[in-house]
Amino acid sequence: MFKRLFMAGAAAAVLGLASFSVGVAHAGGPIALPGGPIYIKFNNREQIAIVGDTGYANEINWGVLLVDSINQGNITGPNTIQSTGTSFFSNGITNNGQITGMFYGIEQATSGVSPFPAVNGRLDLYWRDLDIYAASDISTVLPGVRTSQSTATGYTDGIFLASIEFASGITTDSNEFISGTVVPGPNGFTGFATSYGNVDLAAGGLWADKLDGDWFNTLFGSRDFRFRNIYEADANWGNGPDIFGAFSTDPATTFVVPAPATLLLLGAGLVGVAASRRKLSA
Repeated sequence: MFKRLFMAGAAAAVLGLASFSVGVAHAGGPIALPGGPIYIKFNNREQIAIVGDTGYANEINWGVLLVDSINQGNITGPNTIQSTGTSFFSNGITNNGQITGMFYGIEQATSGVSPFPAVNGRLDLYWRDLDIYAASDISTVLPGVRTSQSTATGYTDGIFLASIEFASGITTDSNEFISGTVVPGPNGFTGFATSYGNVDLAAGGLWADKLDGDWFNTLFGSRDFRFRNIYEADANWGNGPDIFGAFSTDPATTFVVPAPATLLLLGAGLVGVAASRRKLSA
């Protein structure tokens, strides 16, 4: 692991010296992701069912999200990326666009370590060009925006970026993909949820290859994303006595695959490090 952190640190150093663009892929289009660790901050609204489902068989959790900002991150330990770098995306400002999304298909786990374990599900990301679409505002969203299990008005329009499948590894139980500390209830609740995810390359998307970094290590294999969020009750999103509304603030972290030209620079930089060590030891 320390070797991997060294390599990642070297990559970040080379990326800092390299000339790369975080601008547009084309005028008004999605931003181009820089290689290396990034920190994504987004907010969402969601429904959580503790008895039955949300209207789709076995699904206990779904919601929509809006990305507030994306920063270049800093590796502070094993599987840990913090937001200490330059911001290169701000909602509704950068390239006059938004990054929206929807998560769905999350089911109750048959076993788990946490008080509220869940399994399966995925999160889809989209680029919303504000020259074409009206701006989405997460604070005014109501449950009626959902048009199918995987679509929601204002959140699944525009250019498809990537689909992320939640995956095991957040606890020692392979059947637990999402770990929740509190079971939602009618008298209000606040909990903390963590999870990992992998990009579904078969689903395609403009960012899919870039986000397929396999940077996080777990007992059950490598993962592309790590999610951490605080979820709290939101009565406006409830639907009867068994489906509770919630909102949450979520940081997601990932390690973006460097562009080919940057990989060549990284290789040259590591060769230089090795040559310097040989020279010092001579």
